[in-house]
Amino acid sequence: ASDTRGRYGFPEFPLPLKMGQTAGSLRVLSIAGQGADDAPPSVDSPPASRTPRDPRAYAVVVGIEKYRDVAGVDFASRDAQSIFDYLTGSMGFKPENVILLKNERAGRADLSTYLGPWLADRVAGAKSRVFIYYSGHGTVDTKTGETYLVPYDGDPSYPETKGFPLKDLYASLGRLPNTEAVVALDSCFSGSGGRSVMPRGIRPLLSVKDAPVPENVVVLSASGADQVSAAHPTARHGLMTYYLLSGLAGAADADRNGRITTLELYSYISPAVESEARRQHIEQRPRLAPSPEAIGGRGARVWLVR
Repeated sequence: ASDTRGRYGFPEFPLPLKMGQTAGSLRVLSIAGQGADDAPPSVDSPPASRTPRDPRAYAVVVGIEKYRDVAGVDFASRDAQSIFDYLTGSMGFKPENVILLKNERAGRADLSTYLGPWLADRVAGAKSRVFIYYSGHGTVDTKTGETYLVPYDGDPSYPETKGFPLKDLYASLGRLPNTEAVVALDSCFSGSGGRSVMPRGIRPLLSVKDAPVPENVVVLSASGADQVSAAHPTARHGLMTYYLLSGLAGAADADRNGRITTLELYSYISPAVESEARRQHIEQRPRLAPSPEAIGGRGARVWLVR
């Protein structure tokens, strides 16, 4: 989708056609020599880093681009693969400690297994850290307002039996002993389109319940409860995922000390996503839970050392 706003959010006005340019439907006019369809910088190769390997770091990465019974999600498999590559190539996670679930490998039973007992078995004992990433559809129970991830074999008409409750995910992470967890969700739960899905004929809810976040968990969400989570078509990624990867590649290192933290990532991602979404005539602003004002020392958690 496109609108009539330019790169900096100002309305655009027709300009004289360039030689060889035909009249017709113009999506976004070029500014300073850069067209809207110019490909943004690639973020798919993990950056060089000095992040030490952490044998007590575990991750589950989910990307569902093709669903069994509902419409797919553009670029979700690519999102998950790039996150896996960053975790194992730049962020200090050992490949054998990272589970990658894509498409048909991400059924409800798979999510229940790897987000439940698989993690619990591994973090028992010494202090550990956990990273959870999900790119795919979200949905909401129209009776209760509870939010769910939609597995490969999920059905938004029956979220309580064919969805994966966000509150259960957060609660299970909260029960992990001596564990710090980060959850990154490139999804949405508004039912208004994008990376959310609702049963046919059902209107989006006016109010969606936020699942409670335990004290040992930080959640980075792609959008607000009533917003859409969009894709970045030219980058071929979810919008939040593209700027998450860009931030980890160095763009979020605001103080240039080589250490990219949670608050630095959020401070970079949030306005970047909001600006790009506005160009698509979409409202999307990522959220951090706890909020930046309440996150305290967890905001200084280091994701990557450059």
